[in-house]
Amino acid sequence: MNLSERLAPQTNERVGLSETARYSLFIVPPLLFASLIFLYPMIETIGRSFLGGEYPGSLYLELSHDNVFLLSLRNTFVYAVLTTILTAILGYPVAILIGFARPGVAGLLLLLVMVPFWTSILVRSYAWLVLLGREGLVNSIWIGSGLGNRPLSLIFNSIGVSVGMVHVMLPYMILPIVSTISRINKEVLSAASSLGASRWQSFVRVLLPLTAPGVAGGAALVFVIALGFFITPALMGGPRDVVTAMVIHDRITRQLAWDQASAISVVLLLLTGGTFIICARILGLQRHMSIAK
Repeated sequence: MNLSERLAPQTNERVGLSETARYSLFIVPPLLFASLIFLYPMIETIGRSFLGGEYPGSLYLELSHDNVFLLSLRNTFVYAVLTTILTAILGYPVAILIGFARPGVAGLLLLLVMVPFWTSILVRSYAWLVLLGREGLVNSIWIGSGLGNRPLSLIFNSIGVSVGMVHVMLPYMILPIVSTISRINKEVLSAASSLGASRWQSFVRVLLPLTAPGVAGGAALVFVIALGFFITPALMGGPRDVVTAMVIHDRITRQLAWDQASAISVVLLLLTGGTFIICARILGLQRHMSIAK
């Protein structure tokens, strides 16, 4: 081997980019784009919320005495908690059915669960208005079956808001539980049965603890997303069912109070982020969201 051939690999090694540099070329541009799109508006919003008003931070003091904002904040958390509980109660049996069904049946059921993702939330909310209205299908069955003489009040109140939010958020609870069940060795239930455990004991002592991470992940996901709901409460709720997102919309579009809307947005952001961090610590979500090595 001559001198040029021995020097060629060294020259190529010096010229070629390292693995870290190659990854940086792919990562840095998206990070810069995300920073421009997300971080700048967030910084602008935080700045408006603190610098607006008579003195820095005065808007936050005003919010502590704003009855409309306090009512909306209470409603936001109440509906988020209620939606999380109802989706867990309704979604867990469906997830168990999908997780233990044959592959073909499970695929069909998963398709049915994901069908609502293909329809706008606005369309689904209007559909519930039709179904739950005074002359809708539910009241027609209620009166036609003789169960009552007067139509039920199911919309423009908390009932309508709860029904609409649960319908939208149900897939977000089912899918994490199904994902957890898919990683469970189904033979453990047979082993529990062979050791004398009844079906109820196998469910409580074996299946429920194994699926608890999926329930916890789904609950955290549903709760955090439900805190930002706007369309469903606006369409299906009444005057007392206002949520924080509706207050922000009103301050911007009707009152043109951008600084106040920014302060409310920051409060909602902090509460949402803090709630998710607390849920992650209490429920141990960091163990299940980390990348396996």
